[in-house]
Amino acid sequence: MLSFMRKNAKSWIVKILFVIIILVFVFFYGYSDMRKGKETALASVGKKKITIGEYQEAYKNMLQFYRNIYQGQLTEEMIRQMGLKQKALENLIERELLLQEAGRMKMQATADEVRTNIMKTPAFQENGSFSQQNYERTLRYYGMSTADFEMNQEKELIIKKLEDLVKSAARYSDQELRNQFLLENEKVTIEYQAFSPEAIRENPAVSPQEIESRQN
Repeated sequence: MLSFMRKNAKSWIVKILFVIIILVFVFFYGYSDMRKGKETALASVGKKKITIGEYQEAYKNMLQFYRNIYQGQLTEEMIRQMGLKQKALENLIERELLLQEAGRMKMQATADEVRTNIMKTPAFQENGSFSQQNYERTLRYYGMSTADFEMNQEKELIIKKLEDLVKSAARYSDQELRNQFLLENEKVTIEYQAFSPEAIRENPAVSPQEIESRQN
């Protein structure tokens, strides 16, 4: 199990570094040129195409997030300095890489897990309990349907499971892994001698000749 986790920790690092390589070779049409349609591929991650429509949605959500942080004071210059347009694309690529890795490992999130995660989200609660009204109002504010949001939540939970797996593997040092391997695989050789119970007697008889031979 530890070797499996160790192997996948390395795979995680390779995947993250691979994002940089993808960004170098990605075929990018330009953030301002959206006239070719939302289904036009903006980037490819394996066989998965990231479309202009997906990018627009991600960028819109990122802008809304930062507008909330800066209380409406977010300017175009700040957007440029923070590189939000590039970050939106990078996030989509990294997210898809993680989902593909999780898919390869057959990781899933159940409907119950998605529902529980949504219900415990503070933004959807009122007086400490889940509020369907708050839930729907918040999604309308961000222009999302419940179906799309729940699908995204499922993906986020799958990614979190992958991240948790990697973090748990990273906690083990090389020496700890070696010690665990030895513990699981170490074998002990035992030497023994077989004898008959009748050969052992409480008061064995010893002849005078045997005593004399041992003394000599």
